[in-house]
Amino acid sequence: MEVYNISRKLYDSLIKYETNTYNTEAELFIVPEKRKWDNNRILLKRFYTVNGEYFSNKLYTVNSLINSKEKIDIEELVLPDKLAVYNSEIIGLTMKLINGVNLDYILANSNYTPEFKKELLIKIGHILNKLKKVRMYSEIKDFFIGDLHEGNFIYNFDTKDINVIDMDSCKINGNKPFPSKYLYGGEIIKKLPYKYRLTDNMYFSEYIPDENTDYYCYIIMILNYLSGTKIEKMNYYEYYAYLDYLYSIGYNLELITIFEDIYSNKDNANPVDYLDALPSDYKTLALSSYNVYKTIKK
Repeated sequence: MEVYNISRKLYDSLIKYETNTYNTEAELFIVPEKRKWDNNRILLKRFYTVNGEYFSNKLYTVNSLINSKEKIDIEELVLPDKLAVYNSEIIGLTMKLINGVNLDYILANSNYTPEFKKELLIKIGHILNKLKKVRMYSEIKDFFIGDLHEGNFIYNFDTKDINVIDMDSCKINGNKPFPSKYLYGGEIIKKLPYKYRLTDNMYFSEYIPDENTDYYCYIIMILNYLSGTKIEKMNYYEYYAYLDYLYSIGYNLELITIFEDIYSNKDNANPVDYLDALPSDYKTLALSSYNVYKTIKK
């Protein structure tokens, strides 16, 4: 177990890290570093709860990620570096601080072009392909993001790439699954228990993360961006009627079919190879809005 010991002096000098994404399980702090030649600034994630079954599962997950870093070897993933210890107690973890902004802010901000947003969504699909290769070619067979949503991706100003954060909530090495934003409260997926598998420990999560759930969350994220609404809350009729509308305004059939399949008995597919069909212009993106669709339908 690798640890980062925090002295009282260092603890008192921690700088609160402000982010546009609300974190329900921890606070983030920048650790002041005196090594001016070292660009790898440290971020401390201090958990609100540091005992009990949930925290034990969190520690197991963090240790699994630290021990598997070389096998995972995906540069876009911001993996934990060490467990943070203060007053002989584990209080959280440390990781590299990314100089960037969360994807949810970018997708909701009109100052960023549709072309740029599309490029970032495509990058996420490529990251999911890299995770699949880890599962295929290493002994880590159950490695999934799990809580896949816009707030857990960050655009890196330095590398011009997308990084995945909050990896301590991922699925790995038989750990118990953590809650996932887009796997909570959806009425349709509850009717597909053979495809979206329920856990036997609801204290942690409703569903067991796997390839189907990661692709489901990815697709929901894309459709929420296009529609400007919460697609995962729609019923069958609303969802498929909206997909028919997207097809009618020019979205290609292959992409629409992948979108359709998330509520079928087929395994989900990574839509990344068809995301070039997403809007690159403001006009088509505006037409994709669910509110525009409802106005036209009247």
